[in-house]
Amino acid sequence: MRRSRTIPALFGAMLALCLWLPGGQGHAAEMVWKFKSEHRDTVSVELYSQDRNKTWPGGGRAFRLKGGKTQRFRIECEPGERICFGAWARRDTSTFWGAGFEGHEACQRCCATCGSRGLMTQILKP
Repeated sequence: MRRSRTIPALFGAMLALCLWLPGGQGHAAEMVWKFKSEHRDTVSVELYSQDRNKTWPGGGRAFRLKGGKTQRFRIECEPGERICFGAWARRDTSTFWGAGFEGHEACQRCCATCGSRGLMTQILKP
């Protein structure tokens, strides 16, 4: 009986494709950020990768955090990736926390490494 070479060749091509595609060589990690806003107005929050061109939630959007509320934001990131938060008052980008609007401000203690800790907690005071 003649043996087909199609199946092994197809399997090899699929394996090569999986290793070539982004994410095929590594595994995503999860990170949870918890924010509590003590500001009276709605606050916008964005997370910025320091290692690649990636933001969360992405697409030019920001998470919204109402005054006096606490919210959690769960993201997928690459293990070891450094991520910083920026937050700003929705009506006034000069009122900011962390890296601020679009991540342009210098900050201390506003970054964390993906995979190092489970829950990042930030309290945004007026």
